[in-house]
Amino acid sequence: MLLHFIYRVTSSFMCNCNISKDVVLDIGAPNRIWAIPSVHADVDSLVIIHDQLLEHFQAGDKIIYLGNYTGYGHKPIETLNEILTFRRLILSITGVFPNDVIYLRGAQEEIFEKLWQLHFAPDAENVFLWMLGNGLTATLESCGINTHEALESVRSGSRYMTQWISKTRKHIRTQIDYDTFFINMKRAAIRSITGAPSNEHHALMLFVNSGIDYERNVDEQADAFWWRGDEFDKIKAPYQDFDWVVRGYDPKHRGIFIRKNYATIDNGAGFGGGLICAGIDCKGDIVQYLEAA
Repeated sequence: MLLHFIYRVTSSFMCNCNISKDVVLDIGAPNRIWAIPSVHADVDSLVIIHDQLLEHFQAGDKIIYLGNYTGYGHKPIETLNEILTFRRLILSITGVFPNDVIYLRGAQEEIFEKLWQLHFAPDAENVFLWMLGNGLTATLESCGINTHEALESVRSGSRYMTQWISKTRKHIRTQIDYDTFFINMKRAAIRSITGAPSNEHHALMLFVNSGIDYERNVDEQADAFWWRGDEFDKIKAPYQDFDWVVRGYDPKHRGIFIRKNYATIDNGAGFGGGLICAGIDCKGDIVQYLEAA
């Protein structure tokens, strides 16, 4: 499996990262959570969702983007700019605060960040080929990067690879303010029951990109949040005390797919499907549904 391949060839490489600086964010007990799944650079659909969301969003709500902002689709720059522009628009609403808009890290963000550390990989060429085949090609080419030239640099050895990485990073920085964007990403988000009225049932929810390691605590998940998507459906029992675990990337792109204690929101944006958004109330029920066909 590709997942096992990337685990094997990048074991030491993956340790040279900033994941430890990410946090699992406790977002308290908001009135309503708007969950936006994987966008995969489908900016046209994202604009439609944002326009609809602007009509429904109220102070006291929170927006959670569930990762995979780029990859596969061909408008990554426009997509990230749209997300940041919409954030500024939402923050202009009275009673809305910066922590009301949350960005989770996904597999595509992990791949993109690891590109700058490629020269540390024990098998750089195979790692890079895997990255290209799993969403990075479209992102690089949309930024004007020739992937064939890139591959030749990787094959030419550490010195040429390092030069290419430095040049490419500078080039992309002129088009995407990704440093500001990436530094604010979280690994996961928890809707807690802290501060919720005691006379009402409030659901304890965990929001992730794609999967979880059922055998580990939330703070021990490491990369499982974005690399365990294929195993998500195999989990039969509730995860710890959570009423719901909600993810935003489904390899099968089944739209809103719900089973006991687990929910998936992904209609295949970037893969020919439309982008969706789910409004989830304090009980964990999906009470509103936005769609960009």
